[in-house]
Amino acid sequence: MSSPLLSKANELLTQGLNYRTTLQRLAELALPALATHCVIEESSIGGEMVLIAVAPANASDPSAPRQPEPARLPLLARGKTIGWITFSGAGQLADFETMRSELALRCSLALVLGRAHEEFVSQVAHKVRTPLTPLLLQSRLIRRTLEKPSPSPDDLQDALKMLTTIDEQVQRLSTLINQLADKSLPAS
Repeated sequence: MSSPLLSKANELLTQGLNYRTTLQRLAELALPALATHCVIEESSIGGEMVLIAVAPANASDPSAPRQPEPARLPLLARGKTIGWITFSGAGQLADFETMRSELALRCSLALVLGRAHEEFVSQVAHKVRTPLTPLLLQSRLIRRTLEKPSPSPDDLQDALKMLTTIDEQVQRLSTLINQLADKSLPAS
């Protein structure tokens, strides 16, 4: 299904890595074409729903007809509900119900990709921090040794061992960064 609204939704999916911002923009995009109010929630690790995005209802006209019941659609990934999108009020488009389902699919995609990105960044940060800790400690110990007025031969030997540890950790970081770059760069 192709429409300007879904084209804009697809464009929003490619504009950033912060899925919460993307979901907020998708909720705002739904108004007024698909609803007068849109709420997106995600399921937390404990199973509780966490509010991610709210697109407020437009000022309502008291003489307007009563709005239909809210439509709550699941956000699915691998057959599991990972969140909900709720539309309140009638949409302006003739096929707004079909379009709501299409937008729910795009919200599911944004949520899955966003979570995967956060997990990836967390793992990379951990892998990079691990060799940095001994580097920092060893460099401080070497500084203390070299700042002594006259370090002993044993102190200098210990400093050389620490420099070896630093060299090993730098090599480890270099390997990790090269592996990361090899996996993230497109094949030529």
